[in-house]
Amino acid sequence: MGFYIQSIANGVFRVKRTRRDLNEREIIDTLVALGYDVDQHDTYDLVVSGLKEVHTNGVISFRFPASVRVEVKQEGKELRKSQKEFYLGLKHPETYIKATNARQVLDWFGDNRLAKREER
Repeated sequence: MGFYIQSIANGVFRVKRTRRDLNEREIIDTLVALGYDVDQHDTYDLVVSGLKEVHTNGVISFRFPASVRVEVKQEGKELRKSQKEFYLGLKHPETYIKATNARQVLDWFGDNRLAKREER
């Protein structure tokens, strides 16, 4: 379990312990099994790295290395106000997603292997 520093007001900060979402381990295990690198992080829950796929007419046109920051949430849960403010201030918000399952992360990478398994 990690820690992060939270700004309260007027230059006052406090250290808080990060809590992991119940679905985080399942997401990590699925992504690792599919060949992605996954790092748990304190500012955002996960940093996932792999090959992002660009598809043309349903066929992979090309792949390139990419990473996405993932805020894991339970189904139906929303970002806290402080999380929304933090991510709205990012220079590249397209590299951040909220996910409740591994398929949402895979969708960002253009990886449809899990979707194909679910169709069977």
